[in-house]
Amino acid sequence: MLQNRILFYHTEDWKQELETKTNELKLQHQELLNNNQELLTMNKYLVQTAEKAEEEKKLALERKLKRQQTKKLAKRDYISTDEFYEIMFNHIYRCEDSMYIISRNRIAFFIMYFTGLRVSNLLLFNTRHIQDLMYNKLST
Repeated sequence: MLQNRILFYHTEDWKQELETKTNELKLQHQELLNNNQELLTMNKYLVQTAEKAEEEKKLALERKLKRQQTKKLAKRDYISTDEFYEIMFNHIYRCEDSMYIISRNRIAFFIMYFTGLRVSNLLLFNTRHIQDLMYNKLST
């Protein structure tokens, strides 16, 4: 009987030790689960960031290839002085009958040739701009 009591006493101690160890292990397990969850969320964020960066690189490469594939326009040659006078004194008179339209076209050609304006810029021009250029000596 004494022997049973001794064994029973030791088993109670072992039970208490076992319970304390299991509680410690449960706490460690919970900490590991929390750490694992944090690592999983961080991994998910890093994967998304890497995918976004890869997508941006891919788009940049596509834009670069598209830019390289676009056809470049040939350099535009300016008309020579002989061609200018040929247009001014021969072709304008053949195209129109009205002296008003002929003089208007000649003035437009003179302005475009000597100032370097394009047709789109010349369309915004009016007589007030020409008067300012002639009388107030403003630059183009």
